[in-house]
Amino acid sequence: MTDDIFFGPCPPNTNSDCPGFLTGSARALTFGADLGVQLPSDAVEIRVGVTYAAKGGAAVGRAASGEPLRGRVSPSYLQLSSLLRARTSGRLSVGILFGPWVAIRLWCGENGRGVDGRCGLFDADMPDAGFAVGGGVELAVSGRLSIGVDAISYHGLTALSSYKGTRFVAIQAGVVVPIG
Repeated sequence: MTDDIFFGPCPPNTNSDCPGFLTGSARALTFGADLGVQLPSDAVEIRVGVTYAAKGGAAVGRAASGEPLRGRVSPSYLQLSSLLRARTSGRLSVGILFGPWVAIRLWCGENGRGVDGRCGLFDADMPDAGFAVGGGVELAVSGRLSIGVDAISYHGLTALSSYKGTRFVAIQAGVVVPIG
């Protein structure tokens, strides 16, 4: 039987070498869709997005019994964003993105197994929220259809235990189909 990992400060009555902190980041695929709402200027739009995002990382800590453990924490979120996008015009368009996001945890796992709604360090007040900043390029391929790639850095403002908010980078690619 595997003990749960204790990701906070050391449990009472343990020695002083209890590590209890994150040691690595997570890499995961995210799935989502953005809807672009064109503003009066052709150079500015609002992108409203819905994404399934896996966050988390590797950590070391102590089991409830006091034994040292290593593990992975992988919470999954439903994330909503509203990003302002300013871009250049032409066949190859370059743009920058900025705006708020909010994420609601759907599931959490430790060491590849599900946990009953708890996930150590990630048991913070929900929802998780913050702001995003990034940029990307779009290439027109035919008519109004284009393909695009964006890199977006998300910065969480909700404190998780004694750590600052979540931080992650997303690289997203897709087909841009204008509506309307």
